[in-house]
Amino acid sequence: MVFLGFIVLLVLGSVMSFNTSHEDFEQKVSAIINSRESEELEVADAFFMHQVLVRRFKSKSNKEFKELVNIRYEIENFLTDDLLPYFPYAASLLNAEYIVNAVMSLMYEVSKNWHSYLSIKKIHDEIVQKVLDKHDEVWQLELESELIETVKQYMEQNQQKFNSIVESFNYFDFYTPLEMTLEVDGQMLLYIYCTVFYELESHAYLTAWSGFTLAETKWLYVYDTGNHELDYFFTLGFPRYKSNVHIIINEGKGGEKDNEVYINNIRTSDSIYLKLPLNESPKMLDRKLEQLKNTLHHYYQAKSVNENFTKQSLFFKQKYKDSRCLIKERKRSMLKVIYSIACWDLSKRSKEMTVNMSIDELFKDLEKINNELKECEIKKSFVSYNKDTSKKYYDWMASLIEGNNIDVDKFLTGGEIEKIGRVR
Repeated sequence: MVFLGFIVLLVLGSVMSFNTSHEDFEQKVSAIINSRESEELEVADAFFMHQVLVRRFKSKSNKEFKELVNIRYEIENFLTDDLLPYFPYAASLLNAEYIVNAVMSLMYEVSKNWHSYLSIKKIHDEIVQKVLDKHDEVWQLELESELIETVKQYMEQNQQKFNSIVESFNYFDFYTPLEMTLEVDGQMLLYIYCTVFYELESHAYLTAWSGFTLAETKWLYVYDTGNHELDYFFTLGFPRYKSNVHIIINEGKGGEKDNEVYINNIRTSDSIYLKLPLNESPKMLDRKLEQLKNTLHHYYQAKSVNENFTKQSLFFKQKYKDSRCLIKERKRSMLKVIYSIACWDLSKRSKEMTVNMSIDELFKDLEKINNELKECEIKKSFVSYNKDTSKKYYDWMASLIEGNNIDVDKFLTGGEIEKIGRVR
């Protein structure tokens, strides 16, 4: 163990034990140091990286992509209303998205050890747990035996095909099988972003949370978009960064953000720990170190600790890597990503469609939005990119999707592998 400052431990051994109801300690760190602004920008960034990799999957391995999407369609199709469980909290049937995610997640887990999951009870318990993991308000969830039998039969018939897909790619180290089937149309997303950003509320249904957030991220709080793939995210939540490095807070008070941490069977207090793996490369270590530094500042201020030593400390003076990959700064950075994705999507819509034609179509879309702003007497207008800039942004997005630019790969893997995609 190495001490950082005077209350930080870098944990490399096994002399510690942690007793907490949260597996993802980062939630507790975010609750302390992350403003809603930074959290939302990171959620959007993780989503855009996901959309890049979905398009790479579709572009480079279209056969397997279509097969996985078809598996989702087949699960959706057998989930008729009479099979969906009743949801007492909302006095309605549970959304099918929760069951689709649970079934596909279960198929992914059992791809490594299929026979141990064949029993009806095991399938039932796993699906219930996976729904509960995504939905905090589901009480007394009862699944129809017919549903479990249908899931079991479907898995027996399709598990081998599913296995051959997920074992051939490493996309699933970063995003779930369900997420890797969800390609959100860029043109539609650009329209939602613009109408919400410019407060054309008649065109978007927003949750209550949208009133407390950035204009750039209000689209994260839209619901009932009419787009099947995007509605999955609004129901189940957006993908987030995944790291095997954890910051663990131990205030010793038993509060909401507290963890029970024992060293040599003695419970510690007023400490914070950075937990690193020994058997694999740490992912997003620099980002975690930046979070650790900010968390320490928070506690030093809260506990009136003299922070003069931080001015001389190399650890505190060091500025670690950006915490985001595609969204580098706030101003128009998110728009750049959405616009670039929309341009790529339009260019791939048909064999006859060129990049210049897709840019022209985007210009027409944005002109319609400006006309709607005028009709609604909103004294704002969308200032579009010029054609040269649009082409540059298309080339940037194309390089990310095709894998010539591996910024996304390096960010997600911490440089552990060269490129995310097919492994065999």
